[in-house]
Amino acid sequence: MKKDMIFLLVFLLLFFSCKSDDAVVANSSPVPVESVEPTSSPAPEEFVVTQDVYDETFAQIEAFMGELTQVIQKKDYDKWLSYLSKEYLDTYSSPEKLKELSEVPRLKKAGITLKSLKDYFIYVVVPSRSNVRLDKIEFIDKDSVKAFMIIKETPYLIYNLKKVDGAWKIF
Repeated sequence: MKKDMIFLLVFLLLFFSCKSDDAVVANSSPVPVESVEPTSSPAPEEFVVTQDVYDETFAQIEAFMGELTQVIQKKDYDKWLSYLSKEYLDTYSSPEKLKELSEVPRLKKAGITLKSLKDYFIYVVVPSRSNVRLDKIEFIDKDSVKAFMIIKETPYLIYNLKKVDGAWKIF
C-alpha cells in the first residue's frame, strides 16, 4: 500500500511538472559546490519557471559570474569573500572540510595541504574558476539555482547560487 502511494505521488508529480514546453525544471540532487564533475541530465522534479523568468535569471547570473570571474582572475581574496553565503563560508572554512579537500588527488600529488579558506581560494578556486562561462541554469527553487558550463555536450556544475537579501551568493 505504501509503495503504491509513493508510486502514485511520483507519477503525479512528474506528470504535472512536465506540462509546459517553455518550463525549466530543477534537479535538487546534491553535487559538491566546487566540483567540476560532469552531471547527468536531471529528471524532472517539482519547481517550474516560465521562459521569461529563466531568461531574466540567466542574465542576472551571467552578470554576477562575469564580475566574480574578474575577481578570481585578479586573485582578489578579500573581494571574493563578498560573493559567498554564510553557509559557504562556514563549510569551506571548517578544518574538517579543508582536510577532506586536501585529500583530492590533484592537491595531494602537488603536496598541497589546505589550512585556511584563503588556501582553498588560491589552490582550488583560482585554478578551477578563472575561465568559466555560464551555459545553462537549473532552478532548485525561486531563489536558488545551479549554474552549469557545457563542454563537449557535457554539463559541468560550476556554482550553486542563492539569492540572499536580493543579491546572488555562492551557496
